Amino acid sequence: MVSWKNSVKAINWNEEMKYKDICDLFVDKTIKIRTAVRVSFCKPYVRKAVNEWLKSGIEPDLTVELKFGRQEKSIELSAQSLIHDYGLSPLDALLFIDWANRSPQDALQALQSLRHKSTFVPVSITEEMWKQVTPEVMEEYRKLVSEDKLKQERIERRYNEIANREIDE
Repeated sequence: MVSWKNSVKAINWNEEMKYKDICDLFVDKTIKIRTAVRVSFCKPYVRKAVNEWLKSGIEPDLTVELKFGRQEKSIELSAQSLIHDYGLSPLDALLFIDWANRSPQDALQALQSLRHKSTFVPVSITEEMWKQVTPEVMEEYRKLVSEDKLKQERIERRYNEIANREIDE
């Protein structure tokens, strides 16, 4: 097993972990808060695995059986496989397992796309491109930004409610 303690910022590994401790894993405030809130909605056994990983720094060893389809087909999905075969971080692997339990068919499709990774190509928006944006498009853009801001505020309120609670409560 690989220890992840060295790749995680200073956490007091001997105390019960709280949701705010997840924030020590990230730099970006939005990601910190969203991840803590995502963990708070996970099934209890996933929260327990997150807590154990944060306390020990050892990769989680969680395996679940996913059933899907009318024929009750199933596959085994493990955190170890997600970490080593698909390149996910331990926390992402645990969050993926929780999501896979709720949406097995979507998770299966996501696993297939992880096998065939695409390369992100950044695109720079030029001044000429901005000139072509219509007022209607800009108004729609402003609405989307406003909706995102409201959503972020709701997530931050939820985070403030859970920040000092223990993860596996």
